[in-house]
Amino acid sequence: MDIRVMKSEDVPFAVDITDEEGWGYMEEDFQRLIDLEPSGCFVASDDDVEVGMLTTTSYGGIGWIGNVVTKSDRRQERIGSEMVKHAVRYLKDKSVGVIGLYSYLNAVAFYERIGFQESFRVARFSTIAKVSENRGARVVNQEALPRVVGFDQKYFPGDRIRLLGRMLKDFPELFFSIEEDGDIVGYVLGFCSPKACEIGPWMCDPDRPDTAENLLIDCLTTLEDTVSAIAVSVDNESAIQIVKRQGFEEEFQVSAMFFETGDHGMNLKGIFGIGALEKG
Repeated sequence: MDIRVMKSEDVPFAVDITDEEGWGYMEEDFQRLIDLEPSGCFVASDDDVEVGMLTTTSYGGIGWIGNVVTKSDRRQERIGSEMVKHAVRYLKDKSVGVIGLYSYLNAVAFYERIGFQESFRVARFSTIAKVSENRGARVVNQEALPRVVGFDQKYFPGDRIRLLGRMLKDFPELFFSIEEDGDIVGYVLGFCSPKACEIGPWMCDPDRPDTAENLLIDCLTTLEDTVSAIAVSVDNESAIQIVKRQGFEEEFQVSAMFFETGDHGMNLKGIFGIGALEKG
């Protein structure tokens, strides 16, 4: 088996293999992942036939593994474990100290055998977005982006400037913040494809749950009448209460797991909503 870097010409394969799982990715989603981590998305092949793929993203000292999938007729051949080990080596070679992923609960034992440890649970919710009266969030512009990134780093232990900058470029109408006296106190972004809309990251001062809810409401207003999903740490009780109050219903849970450690450095009280699970 050969594991090589994913290129743009591999994107149709990535869409096809994840469609087998019903994950709803579009070609532009994988191209965005390749652009964010050009050397860190991988395809496994056997005799020049593609049999699996995974993606990674890195943010300085913390990195993420996502989209680990093997063709359904090639399971039980250790393809998935070899890809994950390859991804761990890639991230360690970049001096990434904390390596995480989100695992479906039925796959936790698989990742434990590779060396990952469970840390916390995340619940994924969905709703049909509805319009509400504006709550004061403003669309983020390029000038405000560095301040948003600085705020993000209060709660997420990495530099997500590339990710947040790309999301601002691709979805400028779905990136909101609330400021007080020139300081960011919270932000949220959304992103959509013809198959799905997702919300996150959704970050806020943990002492300001009202601000967090206002951000979410204004984002949902922009996403009017779309099926929209969000992932929330079950340890953030304020976020759980807000999403339920806004009509979200829980679909499933995943486990946040970290390689060789349960110490991740994330302040879950300020992380109200996680972005797409494959990006951390």
